[in-house]
Amino acid sequence: PTITSENLNSINERIKRLPLIFPWLLSTGSLILTRVLAATICVTLGASMAARLGPTPMAAFQVCLQVWLTSSLLADGLAVAGQVRNFFSFWQLMET
Repeated sequence: PTITSENLNSINERIKRLPLIFPWLLSTGSLILTRVLAATICVTLGASMAARLGPTPMAAFQVCLQVWLTSSLLADGLAVAGQVRNFFSFWQLMET
């Protein structure tokens, strides 16, 4: 595509409107960040408790942790995809 002054003006107008969207994006991102921090603290505490109990409980903890991490990463991927979709829908609303 060729760059025209109309395209540049359109992009410039969109960029000027971005500060209106950033607080919303930060608030939704903070929810995910809070969930990740809480999960990390819980996993760390669980690992230290399992390690104190011996090798068999620690092995069981590792198996459960792998299953949990798989489901958690899938959920995070869906959350990020949802945020991107919301951002682009707001971006399209800004065009009008």
